[in-house]
Amino acid sequence: YQRRVHGIVNFWIYVTISIPLGTAGLGLLQTTFTSTYTELFSSNEAGRALALSSLCEAAGRLGGPLLGGLLMQYAMSLPYLISSSFALLASVSIVLLTSNSQIRKQQP
Repeated sequence: YQRRVHGIVNFWIYVTISIPLGTAGLGLLQTTFTSTYTELFSSNEAGRALALSSLCEAAGRLGGPLLGGLLMQYAMSLPYLISSSFALLASVSIVLLTSNSQIRKQQP
């Protein structure tokens, strides 16, 4: 009985805290990325960059839970390690793109 109650409490904590927090974070990230892409790319390239961003986001929403579930069968920490590696790679890429963009803007 105690295990069942504990599982129900964990489920409701997930529903009331994790999902709204993740949704709010995704909304903030999406807005930030959209404005960053319009700053980084010319008007000719911005449409392609925004489309690619939307494609990658949709692929992550579809494939992420499936891949996470498969990885979790091997080790509980594996999905978190891989997703944090992707986040680090994305952060470094944004910094590099931004610095290259600033250099291009400074050149006459």
